[in-house]
Amino acid sequence: MNKILTVVVPVYKVEQYINKCLGSLVVPEELMGLLEVIVVNDGTPDNSAIMAKEFEKKFPHTFRVIDKENGGHGSCCNVGLREAKGKYIHFLDSDDWFDETFPLYLERLAKEDADVVFTHCVKEFAKSGISKVHSLKLEYDKQYEFRSIPLDLLPFNTFSLHECSYSVDLLRKNEITFLERCSYDDTILSLAPIPLVKQISLYDLTLYHYLLEREGQSMDKKVFAKKLPQELDNIRSLFDHCNNVEKELDDATQQFCKKVLNSYIMCFWGDIWILRENILDCYRKFFLTHNIFHQDEYAHWLHHLGLVRSCNKYPAPIAFLHYLYCIKSGQIGM
Repeated sequence: MNKILTVVVPVYKVEQYINKCLGSLVVPEELMGLLEVIVVNDGTPDNSAIMAKEFEKKFPHTFRVIDKENGGHGSCCNVGLREAKGKYIHFLDSDDWFDETFPLYLERLAKEDADVVFTHCVKEFAKSGISKVHSLKLEYDKQYEFRSIPLDLLPFNTFSLHECSYSVDLLRKNEITFLERCSYDDTILSLAPIPLVKQISLYDLTLYHYLLEREGQSMDKKVFAKKLPQELDNIRSLFDHCNNVEKELDDATQQFCKKVLNSYIMCFWGDIWILRENILDCYRKFFLTHNIFHQDEYAHWLHHLGLVRSCNKYPAPIAFLHYLYCIKSGQIGM
């Protein structure tokens, strides 16, 4: 039986979570033939890989563990993408899990032909115990021609790996890969599919449960503060990607790319503000990045969001004061 879906699970120091994650991927026997689970052991020093190999022993035709030297989350995803035998691929972090609707999702996916399939994602906040469902503002249980959708309805992170199963052929043929040895390596997926995707399908199913507020997680503020330079590298890679595919974009998709880029810039400036040591530290980082984003090779992409456009009018010192005014007046929520 041909594999319909490959689920790639990068593993590093998650023995507290790995059984719940992999256990959520065990489906009824009649559906196991449709599924491939590739667990990529990123040189973990704890028992995570040993625990994963118990699933491999029990379900040898579905679960596979690949051992590799430590190279980070992105390198694991790239290994999984290279090895995938499924028609579609979904990336699942090993502290997250799939919903009990997963078997139904597999059944539906077996009849699918879209380039990207969307489902609902639930954000699970560990400290507060709150769960929030994230969905697109479109009608679900429907297939769309991507370019027929008013793209201003879509958020900048539409192609989030939490909500998407991607066609393996789409990613491979267009050489879309994750950045390696870099945090937030999936950022490229926000832009790379835009000029390539023809059809998308939306299923009114919850699939992905995304755990937040876990100690030591990459979204943890203490961890995040040390990785601002990597966030900047990711944004620069998005600019470079847009420059490379600019000739392939029509007006609507070019505007959507601008929306994505400008949103990431605003998120980055917001992170600088939130994680500042003091106002001078904040200004220095703003000044540096303002000058990077307004280089000639990048500046023509800065014309979608009002705040970025208004900051674009001014030299960095005045732009920074304008930015602070927008925070103070509530135009930007932090």
